[in-house]
Amino acid sequence: MGEEQKNPVYLSDKIGLEYQRWNKDALVIIKAPTGCGKSHFVLNELLNYAMQQGRRILYLVNRTILKDQLIKKCNEKSSELSVRYRQIITIGDYIHICTYQEIEQRLKYGDTDPLRVNLKDANGNPIEPYYYVVYDECHYFYADADFNPGTEISYVYLTQSFRHVVQIFMSATIENMEEKIEKDLTYTGGFKLHLKPFKKYEMEIDYDYVDLHYIADNKEILELIKTEKNEKWLIFTDNIDKGNELAKDIRNIHEKYAGDNVVFIDARYKTDESGSDSVRELVDNRLIEKPVIITTSVLDNGVSFEDEGLRNIIIMADSKEEFIQMLGRKRPDGQRVQVYVCKRDKAYFSRKLHYIDTVKSCYDRYAGEIKSMWQSRNVLEQQNVLNTMFSNEATYRLLKRFCYFAVGYIKVGYFAELKIPKLQCFYRNMIKEFETDENAFLKVQAHWLGYSEERIQEFIEGETGQKLEDNRIKLEEELKKLLGENDTLAFSTEENKEKLKRNAAIKNLLKFFFDRTENIEDKEKRLEAIGKNDRAMQPEEFNCCMETAQLNYEMIKEGKSFIIKRK
Repeated sequence: MGEEQKNPVYLSDKIGLEYQRWNKDALVIIKAPTGCGKSHFVLNELLNYAMQQGRRILYLVNRTILKDQLIKKCNEKSSELSVRYRQIITIGDYIHICTYQEIEQRLKYGDTDPLRVNLKDANGNPIEPYYYVVYDECHYFYADADFNPGTEISYVYLTQSFRHVVQIFMSATIENMEEKIEKDLTYTGGFKLHLKPFKKYEMEIDYDYVDLHYIADNKEILELIKTEKNEKWLIFTDNIDKGNELAKDIRNIHEKYAGDNVVFIDARYKTDESGSDSVRELVDNRLIEKPVIITTSVLDNGVSFEDEGLRNIIIMADSKEEFIQMLGRKRPDGQRVQVYVCKRDKAYFSRKLHYIDTVKSCYDRYAGEIKSMWQSRNVLEQQNVLNTMFSNEATYRLLKRFCYFAVGYIKVGYFAELKIPKLQCFYRNMIKEFETDENAFLKVQAHWLGYSEERIQEFIEGETGQKLEDNRIKLEEELKKLLGENDTLAFSTEENKEKLKRNAAIKNLLKFFFDRTENIEDKEKRLEAIGKNDRAMQPEEFNCCMETAQLNYEMIKEGKSFIIKRK
């Protein structure tokens, strides 16, 4: 069993001087929240000690932007030490920083030892270039596996190559990797012969600085930003197309957000001048001056925003790893942070499940053949399998979710195999929960923040009550504008569609209140009909909305005319 320890605020205080007593083949697991100084511990305490002892550190990370930030910190440290000791101190002699993906690419193209760690001297003795190997954001191997199935190739190479040095695994979201790491690095063979103990440092997570809110859709994001024009926003999106669309919509809100004042950053940021400049600014200054930053998971790990002006974060994420990592980009600074999460609905998770079921069906069809095909010496049989898989573009796209290519072979990714059924299970559970609770996903996200059941209920009731009141006022204002000075308004079927359905503000408010109306038959089907512009708003649905909103309006139908009147 590992020695387990718990509590302080910063990791350096938690570990103290124990790092000086870590044996050469030690396994160290650090489960600590974002912002508690994990990289500070490595770049200061551990690096200083390594330099004194003439040892080297290999520091592994999962994002190029994080790598650039860490290299900049090392360069700053090198300059400080050179001034202090009046001689040139080269930090690079003691620490090497690289990404897991760099290693994976070289392995895939046939370089069996990209870090040159398996070399021997003239006498045949192994040359060990590193004393410490730090696996920062080590949840990467599991978390990225459903879109980068080749994560296992770097995991296997690294953990096997460095069995006899100090291996340090760090993450705020290590849960899905912890058991795998312990099993692979403390046991050997099928008999689980215990090899060595390990050190585990675990720190409590505290999100008391967060004020939690929720949004139903992107239209609410626009309303929020329009209302708070002097605020800065960091928005994490789970979809590139929606991110670009959101950026375009925000630019149209106000001249303050025109042009490059709203930046969208995804994995292709190096080819976009605004994105590239913003990333460089983040690396250099740990902040971006633009009032609105929209980004994908390219910024969800390790990167630090040390910006007192950034007080609002919007998170669109389905997994705990993504959620916690996204939230952690804003470093706590003693001030409150407004965090907005997506409510989501049953239909959203049904779409997610449909897609992952399709991936799993493809896996069930081909994974066995892929694993066994290379065992056959029959080249024709191998070619038949490959032809079947790659003759269809849709099949090829699905295969890329759980397969990777390396040195001319196609292989099934271990962590992708692990993650796909877990995603299926999660989506099915969410769909089931939504059948009886429209706030099911809000509760899950609040649980990720460590909220108690009582606090979750307070959060949902408080937010829902506030939204009901805000939207009641908005709907009343829209209806007043519609009726003008009149107490009644009569219009045709076509005018009904134009005034109530093609008016996005009124339509969305009516959907909001109808969705919250209880004891209605065929609710989902009728809610869908309200959202369609080619169908007139019917009196029964309209009056249900008025009752839920507690507004004194009603609709009746006389012949072919629809009439709205104040009560």
